[in-house]
Amino acid sequence: MGGWLAASERRLAGHRRGGATLNDSAALIGGELVANLPGGILFLNGSNTYNGGTTVNNGTLEIADGALPGATAGPDLTFAGNGVLQWASGFDLTRSTYVCAGYTLTADSQSTSAELSGVLSGPGNLTVIDSGNTSGSGALALDAENTFTGVTTVGTGETLTLMDPLALQDSTFDTSGLGALSFGTLSSLNPVELGGLQGSGSLSLANASSSPIALTVGGNNTDTTFSGALSGVLQSSFDKVGIGTLTLTGASRTYTGSISVSAGILNVQNSSALGTMAGGVSVSDGAALQLQRGVTMGAGSLSLAGTGVGGGGALESVSGISSWAGPIYLNSGSGITRINCDADTLTLSGGIQNGSGSGHLTIGGLGNVTVAGSGVAASVADLTEDGSGTLALLAANSSIGNTYIGTTATLQLGDGINSANNGTVAGPVFDNGRLVFAIFPACLPTCLEAPFPVPGRS
Repeated sequence: MGGWLAASERRLAGHRRGGATLNDSAALIGGELVANLPGGILFLNGSNTYNGGTTVNNGTLEIADGALPGATAGPDLTFAGNGVLQWASGFDLTRSTYVCAGYTLTADSQSTSAELSGVLSGPGNLTVIDSGNTSGSGALALDAENTFTGVTTVGTGETLTLMDPLALQDSTFDTSGLGALSFGTLSSLNPVELGGLQGSGSLSLANASSSPIALTVGGNNTDTTFSGALSGVLQSSFDKVGIGTLTLTGASRTYTGSISVSAGILNVQNSSALGTMAGGVSVSDGAALQLQRGVTMGAGSLSLAGTGVGGGGALESVSGISSWAGPIYLNSGSGITRINCDADTLTLSGGIQNGSGSGHLTIGGLGNVTVAGSGVAASVADLTEDGSGTLALLAANSSIGNTYIGTTATLQLGDGINSANNGTVAGPVFDNGRLVFAIFPACLPTCLEAPFPVPGRS
């Protein structure tokens, strides 16, 4: 060891911008190693046995296999500033690592392969780079159930491989780094958890053998926006969890797997954000699928349960002229399924029918909802319109249950333009609001409006 480190009984400190090497002839025994090397490098070699832990405040730490000893208390390695970790090819860091808040651990592969099998914790970030070149030869594997909550980014020319499905369970993965995230040998039998998802790059839900991956996103409960594209085979699955909002603004035209919203909000702002929807889309009780900025969704099936987040609707059209062309199934058990349109217009043309629930449907909001195509099926027990907009039924609705019109709501039958859109209601109508007949051709000069002698709802 040269003159860059000063030893005491419990602590070593380095304060030089150049390089410092700790090798076999200068192994440390006892104490703590603290590296303050802004712009410099500390090469940690040898069979060190100090037990106070290693702290990097600044600079680069390059570690040889076996050179980093364990700490008797706390993490073995702490990054208390923005630091760089380097290694030789085949290196495996088995020690625990902690990254402090506001700082980033930059793992630099230098075109080699390495593995971090020790737990990575703390509120800091992880950036994986390859400073050697950008040809894609650098690789880092995470093989632990890590708990760090910062953002993970993979730089150009680098591959980050997840060997444990919980390696990024609390971290938000940012796809903007242009590097590759590989799921290695993981499969859909063990769902991979990402604490969050953001960025503009693409993400493939397939492993190294092109087998499907089951991915859950949102466990760290943060609000993020993903503008990239998802891809994956039919058996792939994407599940939004956590109480946060994940906004999708990119086009995932080639994704054919399933989409589910188990908790929180999945906000869709691109008509192709959910892929082909060949695997179907489902929303669990207490969660919400939002449509925003005028999206035209395809013919994928949609399963809805509950009334959404805060009663805003399991399916909620936030703004814009949006539509859903696929069939909608009500799966709320004995409870109510709610669909809301907050503004503008939402058109549902694939038919609404009961799934596994009792078939109680409520449609509301400040905007207007149009039910066309197959209409409301006979399996739907009852229909309530309790918003302040207009619910237009443009089909022969075969539900024989009750239809309730709230005090501020308008129910319109037909569009007054096309006889094919003359809506009908099979069961009793309880009118406390406004009932409009827009039947074509009109049998009267103008459309008829309530009140009519229909029983009022008590």
